[in-house]
Amino acid sequence: MKGLFGKLGKGILFVVVFPFWLIAFVLFAIYSIFVFLFTLFAAIPAYLKGESVLSPDEIDIAASKKLAEQKLQAQTQPPAPIVQPQTTIILNAVPQQPQVQPHVSPEEKEIVVVNDDSAPMQQITIQDFQESLHEEVKVGEGEDK
Repeated sequence: MKGLFGKLGKGILFVVVFPFWLIAFVLFAIYSIFVFLFTLFAAIPAYLKGESVLSPDEIDIAASKKLAEQKLQAQTQPPAPIVQPQTTIILNAVPQQPQVQPHVSPEEKEIVVVNDDSAPMQQITIQDFQESLHEEVKVGEGEDK
């Protein structure tokens, strides 16, 4: 009984769906014939003018140029990367103990400071150097307009 209802259900479904499938097939066949005839009659004047009927159109030419550019880029080697010099920073994991140095008078020991390439070198004492570190620099103060 179950098999009978299965076969009857498929038969009824086929009877209901077949007309829609037939209409879709006929419409597709009519569309295909129309496109064939339109293409045929559109190609005749181009053939009589001496133009190539099977020549690529503008879209085909643009696509082939784009593909050629991509192929050329794939074949060429990428430019060498710009390598910038790296600075190495060494961090000491173990804190160093301050070394005790013998007392030297500030006049005996001097430090050399270079301002820039064009200026001559200046010699200053440690005391002058330490004083310049503790001076406060005031930024943004100037003549009022």
